[in-house]
Amino acid sequence: MRLAGKRGDSNIDMVISLAIFLVFLAWFFIFLRPFAEPKESIASLSSIIDSNIKDSEWQVEETKIFIFSNNSGMEPQAAYFPFEWNESSFQFVPERQFALRQGMLFFYADASESPLLLAHSTENHSQPGGCEISASDKFFTAAGARADFSSSQLSNLSYYGKILITGISALLNNESQQPDNSSFSNMNAAAFYEMSSGNTSSLYAAFCNSSRIFYRIDAGGSKEIEMDFSLGNFTSYYINNEENGDFSNIAANSSFIYLYDNSSSTGVSLLFGSEADILLNAEGHILSARINSETASAWISPHQGNYTQPEKYLQGTAYAFSIPRNESGLPAALFSPNSSVSLGSGFPATKKYFVNISCPGMNIIDGNESSSAETDVYAQSATAYLLYKNGTMERCNVQKAVW
Repeated sequence: MRLAGKRGDSNIDMVISLAIFLVFLAWFFIFLRPFAEPKESIASLSSIIDSNIKDSEWQVEETKIFIFSNNSGMEPQAAYFPFEWNESSFQFVPERQFALRQGMLFFYADASESPLLLAHSTENHSQPGGCEISASDKFFTAAGARADFSSSQLSNLSYYGKILITGISALLNNESQQPDNSSFSNMNAAAFYEMSSGNTSSLYAAFCNSSRIFYRIDAGGSKEIEMDFSLGNFTSYYINNEENGDFSNIAANSSFIYLYDNSSSTGVSLLFGSEADILLNAEGHILSARINSETASAWISPHQGNYTQPEKYLQGTAYAFSIPRNESGLPAALFSPNSSVSLGSGFPATKKYFVNISCPGMNIIDGNESSSAETDVYAQSATAYLLYKNGTMERCNVQKAVW
C-alpha cells in the first residue's frame, strides 16, 4: 500500500510540473515575441512593395496589320479599321504618317514591309513630320495629277494636262444624293473631301507624292450603289486579255477597267473594291459601275503609257489585323519628379523600407536610405520592365529593403 501511495504522489508532482512549464512557456511567447520577430514576418513586408510596384504598371495594346498584295514600292493604303481608337491614341512602330476617316486607316507602305506594328495606349501619340500634299477645299495637286472639287465632290481630274474625268456622281437605288454637309481636311500626308446626306456619305482621299485617289461611298445600308464616271476622250479600254479593244459600248463584270488615250499616251485605271457590273457608254462618255452592297469603293489611278504600265494595279490589296495583345510594364511617368505614386503605400508606420528602381537613363528612389546597425534588415533584388507608349520595353533593376 505504501508503494502505491508513492506512485500516486509522483504522478501528481509530474502534472503540477508540466502545468507550471506550460504557463511559463506561454508567458515567454507573450512577452518576448515582439523582441524576437522572425525573419519570415519582416520578409512578408516586402510583398507590400511588390504589390505597389505591380499596381503602378500600365498596359500598351499591340496589333499587327498584314498587307496582301503583289504590288511593290511605297503606295498609299486604305484599310478598314476594326478598332475604336482615335488618331492620337496610337502609332505605327516605327513611326509613320497616317489618318483615320470614316472607319478607314490611310497610310503609306510597301507590301514587303508586312506585317506592320501598331501600338495603342492611354497616352497622347504624335505623328512624325514628312510628306505634305498641296491641297485646299477646291483642288489638290500631286505627282502630275490635279483634281478639282465642288462641295467635296470631284468635278475634274487631269494628269499632266490630259483631262481624264469630268465628274463623278452616285445613285443609291437609282436615287441621287443631295449633300447636307461637306468638309475638307488636310492631314499633310493626305487630304480628305467628305460629304454626307442623311445616313449616307462619300469620301475622297488624295495623297502626297501619288496621283492615285481613293473614292468610297457608304450607303447606310444594303443598296444598289451606282458610281457614274463622266470621262474625257479615250481611244481604247482593257479589262483582261479577252475583254479589250477600241473605246466602245461594252458591258462586263469585273473589279477593274483601264481606259487609254493613244494621242496623249495617258490613261486611268479604275479598281473597284469588289466585282461590279460595268457599262461603258462610248457616245455619252459615261462609265457606270453597279455594286449591291452597304459600301463601294474605287482606286482611281492616272498613268502614262498603255495598260502594261499600271499592271500592278490590276489586282487589289487585302488587309488583316492580328488579335490585339497587351504588354505590361512600368510607365515612364513613374520616374517623373511630378509623379505622385508612393511605392510604400500601405506600409506599416512602425516599419521602414527602401526601394531603388534603376532603368536605362532613369531611376526612382523611395523610402529610407539607411538603418541602424542592430536592425534586422530584409533585402532583395528583382527585375522589372519599363514600358514605353510605343511598346518598347527595357529591363530594370529593383533593389528593396524592409526593416
